Amino acid sequence: MKNIFSSLMKGVLLGLYLTIPLMTSTTAHADDTEVYFFDGDKIESGKSKVMLLLESSSAMNGGGRMAKIQEALKLLAKDDEVTASADFGIAVFNKENSGPGKAEGTVQFPIATNNTTPSSPTYDSVVDRLANASPDKGATPTVEGMSEAYRYFLSREPYYWDDEFATSGKTHPDAVSEGRYDFNDTSGCAAKALIVLAHGQINGKEWRNAASSIVGRDSTDIEMVSYMKGNHSVETYTISPGSSGNNKANLDAWADAGGTEQAFEWNDTAECFATDADGNPVGLCAILKDIFQEVASQGTSFVQAGVTVSQQNRLNHDNHLYFAQFQAEDIARWPGNLKKYKISGGEILDVENKSAVDPNTGLFLEERDANGFITRSTSFWPKKDEAGNIILHDGNQVELGGALEHVSNYLDEAVTEVTAGDGSVHNVLNEYNAYGRPLFSDSSGSMYKVINAGKADFAMGGATDDEFYWVKDRTLGFKRRDVTITHDNGDEETISNVASSARLMGDPLHSVPKVVQYGNGKSLVFVGTNLGYLHAVDLSTGVEEWGYIPNDLLTKMQTYMKDEEIGGDPTLHNYGLDGEIHIAHGDTNGNLKVDDGEIALLLVGMRRGGDKYYVLDISNSSVPEFKFDIDPSDDGLSNLADTWSTATVTNITYGGDTRTVAIFGGGYDDNQDSSFSKDTEGNDVFIYDLKSQTVLWSLQDSGLTEVKGQINSVPANVRAISLDNNSTVEHLYVTDTAGQVFRFDLYNTDTGIEVKGGRILEVSSSTEAENRRFYYAPSVAYIPQPSGQSYMAVALGSGYRAHPLDTKVQDYFFMLKDKGILQTPKTFKDVTFTPGVADGPLVDVTSNVSGSASVPPEKDGWYIKLNSELTVVNDDGTQTTTAYDGEKVIAEARILFGKIVFTSYVPTVDLTKLQCAPVIGSGKIYGVNVDDGSSFFSDDTRSISLISDGIPPIFQLLFTTGASSDGSEADFIGLVGNEVISDAFTEALTKGYDGVIRVNWRKKPDDN
Repeated sequence: MKNIFSSLMKGVLLGLYLTIPLMTSTTAHADDTEVYFFDGDKIESGKSKVMLLLESSSAMNGGGRMAKIQEALKLLAKDDEVTASADFGIAVFNKENSGPGKAEGTVQFPIATNNTTPSSPTYDSVVDRLANASPDKGATPTVEGMSEAYRYFLSREPYYWDDEFATSGKTHPDAVSEGRYDFNDTSGCAAKALIVLAHGQINGKEWRNAASSIVGRDSTDIEMVSYMKGNHSVETYTISPGSSGNNKANLDAWADAGGTEQAFEWNDTAECFATDADGNPVGLCAILKDIFQEVASQGTSFVQAGVTVSQQNRLNHDNHLYFAQFQAEDIARWPGNLKKYKISGGEILDVENKSAVDPNTGLFLEERDANGFITRSTSFWPKKDEAGNIILHDGNQVELGGALEHVSNYLDEAVTEVTAGDGSVHNVLNEYNAYGRPLFSDSSGSMYKVINAGKADFAMGGATDDEFYWVKDRTLGFKRRDVTITHDNGDEETISNVASSARLMGDPLHSVPKVVQYGNGKSLVFVGTNLGYLHAVDLSTGVEEWGYIPNDLLTKMQTYMKDEEIGGDPTLHNYGLDGEIHIAHGDTNGNLKVDDGEIALLLVGMRRGGDKYYVLDISNSSVPEFKFDIDPSDDGLSNLADTWSTATVTNITYGGDTRTVAIFGGGYDDNQDSSFSKDTEGNDVFIYDLKSQTVLWSLQDSGLTEVKGQINSVPANVRAISLDNNSTVEHLYVTDTAGQVFRFDLYNTDTGIEVKGGRILEVSSSTEAENRRFYYAPSVAYIPQPSGQSYMAVALGSGYRAHPLDTKVQDYFFMLKDKGILQTPKTFKDVTFTPGVADGPLVDVTSNVSGSASVPPEKDGWYIKLNSELTVVNDDGTQTTTAYDGEKVIAEARILFGKIVFTSYVPTVDLTKLQCAPVIGSGKIYGVNVDDGSSFFSDDTRSISLISDGIPPIFQLLFTTGASSDGSEADFIGLVGNEVISDAFTEALTKGYDGVIRVNWRKKPDDN
């Protein structure tokens, strides 16, 4: 039988060797969640800012409710725990008597420090006046009232107000300054919340316009609340005073969109501070105090977005970049997005050919107008009106723009006409008709559409229909509810199955976008998220072509869809399909497109989401095919741990035949999260045959007794190379979490392969400061030298990736000379690193910045001690330099043109740089020569401080094409995340290599 797998990836691994010796296609990521949780007390954020929005109606005043509200507000104003944690104000909404048909929502007491009372009226007098509701204040315009409270947070011009404060309830004069609301948040960093205490009614005339005025485009009430949470960090809480039916459903829906899941139930017969038998608050004082404390616990707003970036076509780039963006939250599910930009002239540009990155922060540029609307920058794939004008700019906001903006495209809605009490007709609601999103899962080895999934597929056999559809609808990407419209004349009209987009896309915390071009003209970019999805997005439109959720993760959706607070504990973050994606394409004609008859496979791991790999056939751009999964329950894979290592597809010679295989490390034993110990799983290396779906070789099942006893868990990719640039690999470099590097040599035999291996570097010992770990594969390149001194350069740095904030371990960067791989027979020299030993096998080149010293050829390599310093200019002009521990390398290095480039992370808290973002530390980029570790770009320094905060991703060298067909106007650009590296650095790196020639690799003739 013809081996269809034998054509896969025979040239991709080796295709870069002519220009970048022995560098395979790999990526690295930003990690880990603990760097996004910072003690908010260290940021001058001030107290949280809370607005209480009350329905002032005859219904709310009935049964003495308003008197109880007044009591609660006065008690809370005297509660030291409340006043110490929050500044709060009061807003009221009702139906205006004097203005026919005009709704009213007013700020009656502005959010102010409670010991600084506005001039007049005072807090107590405002509370006293709240009982002025009267029966002729009919329908309650809840959405309009919410929109006015949001206007206050946005410091916009009031809409429902009057210049004069009157006893009937007008805007407080201190709430407005020069015609705009004067929201008092001097730091800009305080946590913000709106608490809505209302029955939850929706009026039938102006509410849709009120919502749209907040968002800046046609929007619903749900979209308005979601917009305020996602883009202005205002969470919305709701309290139900015994509401039922669709009104209660509205309150729950607003809480869900506002990030607080569901409405609090107020028992108005209970004492003010009462709780139920389980300790849940039921009295109004208890509920409000619980909310105040929850808002205060947020500490500060999360506003810094992280990114990873596509590394497609590193040497012949199409001048577009695909950024996977995520936003840290204090709930288990973080929002994410996928966005497109372009790079030109050494600058990242947006869809309007304007600069897309703020040079001072390294974040995507964000300019806003007086009303808080973003005016630039704008990623590709923006929403446009019928005339083609952009109606939404996204800046640095994760939940605006990008692929997320187009998830709603598959929602089919039937327009519902609503007739108001005055006879006017409004198209204010969209009723669910169908949802055509091609979202797939797998069952018994086959794909099926999630739209057809039942309770058993979601592991919700015991759930009610409402519970099930709440989860299933959101998994598909939309929400449904029944809405009752109350008209001006008091008539009610109920519309069923009102639909809106759920606007959910999980965080691609570690997933790097990968691009595939098809012969039919379609191009897709793939990215996985911690919500459990693999998204396949059309590059031209940003619309999801299809999506996939493994059945193992579909059963977790009932948990993933909840807004579960995690209280700043990073270990409670949800993880899903967050591993590295590998694309294997049998490109038989060498045109870099998946043509008819060619096969393309996608392999993706789960990282912390689990211990499996999933293999999909993506040869058809429209419909994926489930091939199989690689599971610890399979024969020979029982030692497989969390799948951090990329399943890299390549070829080996096995029993005289060419076998297409996936090679991957044993994975991550999360025992390493808390201790430096001998791992019991993941301490393995696998060579897996993709055709037979069997393990051809694993370390723990081999006869390499000594190595089996030495190796620890292997979360890193396996570096697979060929010395003679043929279509099969013969050597593997493997690193582990015990600070060790191993080499394995593969030899063909009559019946299979023989593998010889040994440790070639050990850099860790038992003391805490010496507990060094390797989480990434080394960069490897052949370095020719005279007189038989040639070697294989093995370059990598140590660092505790699972705990980036660790400062106890002293880490280093290493360059090891592996000469044994070039000898006959091949040897394994076990080099043991001991820091500070003058005559050790590795030379300390930490001070050799300018290259004044050389590394003797007989030495086994060199090392650089990592120890960051921070210099601060004092007020008197003097400088203070402080040394900080904890600098580490937690991304792969690159050997390029005989030079090494790597990034490091420094867990230093520079309070002057924090911009409401609890993101700790920053990064540096190093540029050194392979032979002696000296700087290749400066005599004074070998590193450059990066602008962006957080852990820097891997350095990328992009070769961008110019206007000329011969490529003479092409240029190299260095990139770390969305930060373009200085021209001087990149020019020094690429000096003498301007004429890069692209090599297309073709399929080796198939003899089978």
